[in-house]
Parts: sequence; C-alpha cells; structure tokens
Amino acid sequence: MSQSDGSTAFTKNAVAFYNALRKEAKRESMGNGHTAWVYRGKVVTTFHKTGISQSYYTRIRRTLIDSGCIKQLQQGSRNTPTVLLLLKRPVESQLTIDNINLTEVPSAAIMAQSIKDLQDRIGSLKVVDALSNFEIRIREVERICNDLQGQVARLTQVAPRPARR
Repeated sequence: MSQSDGSTAFTKNAVAFYNALRKEAKRESMGNGHTAWVYRGKVVTTFHKTGISQSYYTRIRRTLIDSGCIKQLQQGSRNTPTVLLLLKRPVESQLTIDNINLTEVPSAAIMAQSIKDLQDRIGSLKVVDALSNFEIRIREVERICNDLQGQVARLTQVAPRPARR
C-alpha cells in the first residue's frame, strides 16, 4: 500500500469518526442566539462503535482537533462525560498530510519522561530490602516452629504416673 493509499484510508476513518460523534451530538445554545453541535459522552466508546482499529484513535482525534473540526471543552473521566464542540465536518481534501503522521515518532521529551517513569517504578521496588525483610520473617517463622516442636515433644512424652494407694 502506498503512502497515499494509507493517507486516504486514514482520512476516511477520520471522517467516519467525526460522523459517529455528530450522530450522538445534540444542538445546544451557545448564547447570543447561536447554537452548535455538542457531543457529550465517552469518546472511546463512540470510536469503538465505528469499527476502526483502536491503534488509530489518538492520531485521528488529534487530526480532527488540529484541523479545526472539533474542540475539546471538557476532558471526561469515569463519571464525567467528555464534551466536544463539533465545529465543521472534515473534508478529505482538507485533512492534509501535515495533519497525518503515519509514522508518528515520540518526541525526545516524551521518551525521556517514559524512561524516568520506568526508573521511578523500578527504583521503588527495593529488591534488596524486600529480600532482607523476607529473610528476617522466615527466620522468625522457623524459630516459632522450633519452639512449637519442642512444646509438642514435651507434651507428648509419657509422664510417670503417680503410684496408686
């Protein structure tokens, strides 16, 4: 597949995603007699309904924002819907190759932050301390077991019976 074929498929997917958002959007008043299409919901769920591969989600969303088709008004969370203002329908010819990076490479800052995050996670796994803690706890368990064995042995010894009168 040539790059232009990939770009065409990508732009068709971007248009399909916008159309899915638009289908779930409602016309809302923006004040001063103006209205606009506003999407309120779970964007990833709407994206999933399109059948487009999840791997394209971030690039398609970013392309729609960068091309002025949508504007995010509120970031969603588990209990809060994402709010998007739908500004204009994307036109394949207007979604330029500048908006589409099919071989997206993370920036140096993103890579540096990813490495730092990994170092922080691994650094917090104080393996030597954990093993030392396990060793101390195992020794304590062994000591308790030995004490219990001694007590059981003493209790199970046949004690001499007092003489009967």
